[in-house]
Amino acid sequence: MKKKKSVRKLPQEIKTKGTRTESSLKTNAFSRLKIFSAIIITVFAFILYAGSIQHDFTLDDGAAIQDNSLTTKGVSEIHTILKTDYWYGSGRNISRGPIYRPTSIAMFAIIWEFAPNNPKAFHFVNVFLYACTCLLLFLILCKLFKNQNLLLAFSCALLYAAHPVHTEVVNSIKSMDEILCFLFGLSALWFMLKYISARSKLSFILGSICYFLSLISKETGVTFLLVIPMTIFFFTDSPLKRTLIMLLALAVVTGTWLVIRMMVFSDLPPNTGTTASVLNNTLNAAPDKISRFATAFYILLRYIVLLIYPYRLS
Repeated sequence: MKKKKSVRKLPQEIKTKGTRTESSLKTNAFSRLKIFSAIIITVFAFILYAGSIQHDFTLDDGAAIQDNSLTTKGVSEIHTILKTDYWYGSGRNISRGPIYRPTSIAMFAIIWEFAPNNPKAFHFVNVFLYACTCLLLFLILCKLFKNQNLLLAFSCALLYAAHPVHTEVVNSIKSMDEILCFLFGLSALWFMLKYISARSKLSFILGSICYFLSLISKETGVTFLLVIPMTIFFFTDSPLKRTLIMLLALAVVTGTWLVIRMMVFSDLPPNTGTTASVLNNTLNAAPDKISRFATAFYILLRYIVLLIYPYRLS
């Protein structure tokens, strides 16, 4: 029998194989660290507010949940919730106004269906959604700062999760609209980033849907109309044409949302309750336009200060 000749590997081949193995190990280690960091942030955010799960209904929770004729009927009234204003089903003497936020009211109806008049269930969902928001924020920061140390994204997400300025939003069930607005806004940004990197049409569609859900969660979601394209412009190498197409799509979604709002508010009577209610906008209490503008400027400045020095929250 002839002996098989052994093939000797050249030094360059051995070096290349070793480099690939080392690179693969580093990638796996980074992935494990990223997953571990994501778990820490999610659990930390949940535990931080877990104490609120034992709380009761407070303030506007009654009007939005307990005394709301739509919410207390469960999922059977979701179709009505989608075509009426926020306070339509309220049983209290609250002035109806141009506020269209069906997602949180629909969520309340779903929770009521499975846990009627149980504030613990509502608080649990609020805390859970907040933890999911912190997780998604971390993942997005990892994408945006992929060339930086993972500690940067981790620190930013952890700071967001622990910032005291979020206390009222997470502890108040009614403020689920704030959480959903930001969660869907971040989801829209996440999918649009995937669309830019992978040219995925599905991600483009999902991003547009999430942006719309952010808008119908709370009106402040409209800020993502600029936040998303600006993020794409400054943090990616996306061609300007693709960014403009995405901006056009978001603008179309915004226009659709505005038309829907106009249709929903068509039955509202043009009285002071809908146009100048202090309950809907405290700036309406200002005696003149100068005072109103000055107060608005002061409030915005106060918010910026609280982000840096969150003392004496009210």
